[in-house]
Amino acid sequence: MIEEKNTVEESKLEEPKLEESTVKTAEPKKEMTVDEVAAATGATEVDPDGWEKVDSDMGKTIRWTETAKDDKEAEKTIYIGPEVAGLYTGKRENIGENNATIYQIKNLEQGALGVWDTTVLRDKMKRIWEGNEIRIVCKGTQKPLSGGKAYFLFDVYQRPASKEFLELLGEKPVDDNVDPDFV
Repeated sequence: MIEEKNTVEESKLEEPKLEESTVKTAEPKKEMTVDEVAAATGATEVDPDGWEKVDSDMGKTIRWTETAKDDKEAEKTIYIGPEVAGLYTGKRENIGENNATIYQIKNLEQGALGVWDTTVLRDKMKRIWEGNEIRIVCKGTQKPLSGGKAYFLFDVYQRPASKEFLELLGEKPVDDNVDPDFV
């Protein structure tokens, strides 16, 4: 049996000497009052224990008819007329048991809004870039030639959102040199 010998001498490593210097440490956390927490986070509702209520950023869902079908629809939706315009902020997919899609729009008058997807809208919204200003105009309803349930018709428009418009909404302008497909 061959015995291996360590040919490298082990030397004692000296511990580095730390020079005395000024080290900044984090300031101790200050207890905040409920009002201070609300002001710091922009919360609309903070309980006495400091828990902030978090609401959906989706806002109200657009209804294309003046009268709601029932009280539940009236509570969850808003009718603002045959047209909605604002900043297209994206879409939420696979919502609920029907895997529905909601297009998200933010405007000055109502804030965050949601528009339920339809077959007619889906085809047109494929061409809309997130971060553009959009306008959706409901043109009424049409019954299919083969019979069945009437569906809504829409015209959809888009244009690049101006920096002024984005600032009014509290949004950060997108750099003009960035390809929107890679944002």
